[in-house]
Amino acid sequence: FTSLVDAYSKVLTPTDVQRVFGEDGQDPKKVLARVVQRYEWNRQAEEKKAQAKAADDEKERLYQSVDWHEFVVVETIEFPDNEMLDASGGLASTAEE
Repeated sequence: FTSLVDAYSKVLTPTDVQRVFGEDGQDPKKVLARVVQRYEWNRQAEEKKAQAKAADDEKERLYQSVDWHEFVVVETIEFPDNEMLDASGGLASTAEE
């Protein structure tokens, strides 16, 4: 029983944050200011999302505009089996050296 009473008292007793929000909710000017701030934030987020979508659509359109069947193999580069490249881009020592 005591643990239930403690749990209910924790739930029913408002915290400092709840008190601040409760006080802000009583002043119409503060509420309106928060609503306007949230509206502006949502509007900016939607604009950023629309710009990103437009950029992605443009990129996709440019990709689709390339005729990928028109490319021709001009030359094939063949690397000898005994020649290996190291991670720095230079030639590593080969087995024959």
